[in-house]
Amino acid sequence: MATTFRLCAAADADSTAGRIEGWLAADQAGTPPGGLREGLHRFLADSRQGHLWIIEQHGVPAGYAVLTVRDHGLNGETRAYVTALYLAAEYRGQGIGRRAERFLAEVGSWLRLQVHSFNTADEQKHAAALFRTPSPASTPIVTPHHRAVA
Repeated sequence: MATTFRLCAAADADSTAGRIEGWLAADQAGTPPGGLREGLHRFLADSRQGHLWIIEQHGVPAGYAVLTVRDHGLNGETRAYVTALYLAAEYRGQGIGRRAERFLAEVGSWLRLQVHSFNTADEQKHAAALFRTPSPASTPIVTPHHRAVA
């Protein structure tokens, strides 16, 4: 399977926001509070905050992944967090989420940052299975603010 990850830039904010809103509407998840477009413009304009990739399967947009970078802890150590991993319903359960997790771990290695993933709600069976057994390059954390649908 040809899975690719297209890095989004500030110029992609409007089209990416529209695509994400469409995916979330299809899942009846609603858009995040606070205005997706405005937040996405700010996020994509400053690569120090992190990165967003559109996940493509055979050249067709299938979902997205977000890796945020933050100073965390008492020592000010910079860490990377998988704060979003979404796949449209028709692409779930095909191993794409696992490939995305490996890709994000590789990005963390390139940036010399430890990548932390997150646990998901049990009703999201594909996402829960993806993050139940973390890869050696990621550390699972539980956060109520971030969810995966993969």
